[in-house]
Amino acid sequence: MAFIAILSITILGSAEELGMEGGISTSISDSGSIQGISAADNAGAISQASSNGVVDEFIKDIRLDLDNKCTIDSAVEIERGTIDVYSETTKLTELGARTTSNLLADGSSVSIALSGLKGSNKATQIAGVGNGAITSVLGLDVGDSISAYQKTAIEGDQGFMGSNALTETNNMIVDGGFSGKGELSTELTAVADGQASMSGSVSMNGDTLIDSEGLQYVASNPIGVSTQGIFEDKNEDIGLFGLEATNVQSRTDAISTGEVWPGYRLMGIRWPYNPGVTQYVSYNSVPSYLPSKYGVWNEIVKARYTWQSATNEYTVGGTYWQFWTPGSYSYNNRDGWNTQTWTTLLGGSAIGLTRTWYSTSSPYVVGRDGTSYYTILESDIWYNANKGWRIDSWEDPNVHSTYDVRTIATHELGHTYGLSDLYAPGYWNQVMYAYNWGNCKWYLRSGDVRGLQRMYW
Repeated sequence: MAFIAILSITILGSAEELGMEGGISTSISDSGSIQGISAADNAGAISQASSNGVVDEFIKDIRLDLDNKCTIDSAVEIERGTIDVYSETTKLTELGARTTSNLLADGSSVSIALSGLKGSNKATQIAGVGNGAITSVLGLDVGDSISAYQKTAIEGDQGFMGSNALTETNNMIVDGGFSGKGELSTELTAVADGQASMSGSVSMNGDTLIDSEGLQYVASNPIGVSTQGIFEDKNEDIGLFGLEATNVQSRTDAISTGEVWPGYRLMGIRWPYNPGVTQYVSYNSVPSYLPSKYGVWNEIVKARYTWQSATNEYTVGGTYWQFWTPGSYSYNNRDGWNTQTWTTLLGGSAIGLTRTWYSTSSPYVVGRDGTSYYTILESDIWYNANKGWRIDSWEDPNVHSTYDVRTIATHELGHTYGLSDLYAPGYWNQVMYAYNWGNCKWYLRSGDVRGLQRMYW
């Protein structure tokens, strides 16, 4: 039997009295049994929505066009799940309006979004989970400026978040997600007030991916930073996570990113032509239990030249030891060096991650395919020193070796050169697909090569 929640929406006052256009669109399908309903008439509210219960499908879209004030859009979608708490209230203010949304729910797919627009300023927050649970509070305050806030905790098989502030001056975007049983925590405030800015933090399984200092650095420069990594999930399978924070200083500077093609996925970034990228391996950070530090260095060199062999461009420069103490694990550690470092500061679930900084201003780099790409400035790879690393003797797809140095280095270097993770199960054999659940994988497959050769000559 299909069950259903009831959504109650109250508009207080007539559209003429409120100066309101637009409307409300709601859809709840597969009705069966009412599980609950709640609605309140809070003083001063112009719009209220509330619900709880068990649902097969729940879709709520509300648009409020407040004459000469602002436009507010909100949405909640749930498939095959339970709503413990859902409430939303919008109130008029002297300069605009204020909206608060609260959601506590689980399901096969759950998402919530809130956005405000006034003139050329816009701010948005969004979050969602697949096969899991979400607790989220979204807030929106529209006045002379627009401020959008979210505090969200997600636990499930998949999850995503997004935050955006848009002005005539610049466009600040933070978006991220994961695949594999994990937890994503977000607390962000996006402000559109002449200049778009962002504050707060995002963490994955307890590891901070970005904080306010890093966000402030991005918002103050025509720059972006991408973090992509791998973790061991609660079922001891391999999971993937990623997050990007991008500041585009002019709307005309925005270029297409994140293209997906059969067998590969592009990040929209690449190094300048014939970059000869030099990398430094932190000598002191290499785990002492590995057979030799030179052996580790040699595995990383092999991984680097695996990518060099697939292009005619001079992409790989020297590989050197870094004997000074590496910077701490920090999103703000952009120091001009391309490093590979083992660190004890990554949490228990993370295996490794690559952090790549890139310029979002012109001139762009034109790739082999004729596409304009943002220019990579620096790329650092971090390995979790708390894991049991090893050096395998040969590539054997039948050997389960989650922490083989060369396998993981080869995958992470794909991010360094502009390739993103693959999620589609049909491409499990590619290097950029989640390490094939920990199986040893050293050599590029056809999709990896095609992706690299889209960008590099």
